[in-house]
Amino acid sequence: IPSEDLISFISSTREKKYIDVLMEYYTSRKDYINVMEEFGYKHFEYSYDIYNIIKNKLICVLQNGLYNDNNEFISIMFYTIRSGERGYLSHIFIHECGHVIDNSEFGCGFENFHYFGEKNKINPYDNTRRKYEIFNETLDDMFTIEANKYLQSKGIYLIEPKELTSLDTSDYNTSSLVKPLLQPLVQKFRKQVIKAKINSEPQELIKYIGKDNYEELVDAVNKVNFLCNNGLRFEFYNSSENLMVREYNIQLERVKQIYINIDNYYVNKFGVFPKNEFEESVIKR
Repeated sequence: IPSEDLISFISSTREKKYIDVLMEYYTSRKDYINVMEEFGYKHFEYSYDIYNIIKNKLICVLQNGLYNDNNEFISIMFYTIRSGERGYLSHIFIHECGHVIDNSEFGCGFENFHYFGEKNKINPYDNTRRKYEIFNETLDDMFTIEANKYLQSKGIYLIEPKELTSLDTSDYNTSSLVKPLLQPLVQKFRKQVIKAKINSEPQELIKYIGKDNYEELVDAVNKVNFLCNNGLRFEFYNSSENLMVREYNIQLERVKQIYINIDNYYVNKFGVFPKNEFEESVIKR
C-alpha cells in the first residue's frame, strides 16, 4: 500500500500533467496561433486570458481591449458556435457586436472600468454580478432584438438560415420580464441612452434623468432579475399571492413611479416633457 505522501504526489502530478497537456493542445491549435500572431505576441499579459477564452469556448469581448502600433484602442471579440445555442446564433453575434461598439479604454457600455472591483459596485442581490451589468446587458439585448428584426424584415438571416433561426429571442440572455422595465427609457431617451452606452459614460444619460432616478432604475432591474433567476415565472402559475409574485408587482409599481420622477426631473430642468424618440426614429426610417 503506497504512503499518503506518494498518493498525494501522484495525484497532484497527474493533475498538473493534465493541465499541461490541455495547454499544449490548445496553444498549438491554428486558431490560437492565429490570434496570438495577430494580437498576443505584442501583449503577453493577455496570452493566458486568450488561452482560457479559447479553451472554455467563451463568447465575449476582451475586457480591456488592446492597442495597435499607432496606440489606438481596438476591441477584440471572441465568438464561438457552441452546442445548445442553435437558433440563437445571430442574436448572440449581434449582441457581442453591440459590446464591441460600446467597448472603449474607459469601459464597456454603462460599466466604467474604474467600477470593477469596488465593493459598492457589486449587484446587491447577486454578488456574482456587477452592479450595472444586468442593466447594460438588457439594453444590449433590446438593441440586438431591434437590429435583428430589421435585418430579417429585409430577408437577411445571419449565420443560420431562416428555418433554423429562432424568431423570438425576447427571453434569451436577459429575461423578458426585465426588458419591459427599460422600454420607456429607450422610448423617451433613445439618443441619450445610445450616447451614454457607446461612450461608456453614464453621465450622458444621468444628466437628463437624474442620478437618483438612474440608480433606482438600475436597482429595480437587478431586483427583478434576481426574482427571475429564482423561479419568478414558475411562481406565476402557483398563486398571485406568492411572496415572490407580490415582490415583483411591488417592483413594477416602483418602476412606474421612477418614470414619473424622471418626467418631473426633465420638466423641471428643461421645461418640457421628453418626447417618444423611438416613434420619431421609426417615422424617419
